[in-house]
Amino acid sequence: MAQPQTYRFCFGPWNLSEGADPYGPTTRPPQSFDWKLAQLKKHGFAAMMFHDDDAVPDIDGKSEAQIRKEAAELRKRLDGEGVAAEMVAPRLWFSPMTIDGAYTSNDPKHRQYAIDRSLRSIDIAKILGTDILVLWLAREGSYIRESKNARRCVALLVEAFDKMLAHDKKIRLAIEPKPNEPMEHAYLPTIGHALAIAQLTRDPERVGCLIESAHAILAGLDPADEIDFAMSFGKLGAMASTSASMSTPFAPPGRSIGWIICSTAGAPFCGWSIRPALSTKRRRINSSPTATTRPSTKW
Repeated sequence: MAQPQTYRFCFGPWNLSEGADPYGPTTRPPQSFDWKLAQLKKHGFAAMMFHDDDAVPDIDGKSEAQIRKEAAELRKRLDGEGVAAEMVAPRLWFSPMTIDGAYTSNDPKHRQYAIDRSLRSIDIAKILGTDILVLWLAREGSYIRESKNARRCVALLVEAFDKMLAHDKKIRLAIEPKPNEPMEHAYLPTIGHALAIAQLTRDPERVGCLIESAHAILAGLDPADEIDFAMSFGKLGAMASTSASMSTPFAPPGRSIGWIICSTAGAPFCGWSIRPALSTKRRRINSSPTATTRPSTKW
């Protein structure tokens, strides 16, 4: 008999957007972080997801001391509201220095920028009380295959992941693969690639994955198969769905996974997300498996 499950839900500030898509204008006025936090509380959400520059705006123009100060102020504010931080993700794809790749750029200065910003994101995550760093490798690929050496790029990714794992002994990396867009071809297009590269890192147990259903479909895969594959390794850290029709997600014994529902059709806000928060020291979700999975000590 299935055991009762307790879920808590969260979203990111970017999910309450202005409603624009690549082909049209905005449809709603922008809202402040204060307004978004108030909506989170009003509707019963328990946690918030953050890009690094959601937590610390204009992060590239601030010193380490200022970044830590602002992150601590945000943590104090979240604690005062009874809201947890679910995860932090470095938003690398908007920088002019990462157009041709962040960790895999041919320019060593750009690679160093990406690593430095990722390490700052880990520091922010620690201050906010979460051990999850989500990595959407948006520009880790190429438009023209001859422009990069793919084998070298895999080594560069491992090098970057190892530096993150060494920076904080408790951080966990959740890789979110996507086969293309914005890059023509990605080096880690599927969950299989993400789990394979994890084995090359200094601590494979701390490298898992986040599945986005639309990304799996872009790769010509069934999201349900991707979920089962990740679960077989005990590495399913979170599930993101662009359809509200996804079935209840599963988790390895003793761990919980997230669930995002993003739908623009008929939703009050473009990209509204509903997601059970991943386990953290401050907020733990009770979850029981409904499928056979390999237990994981980390995920």
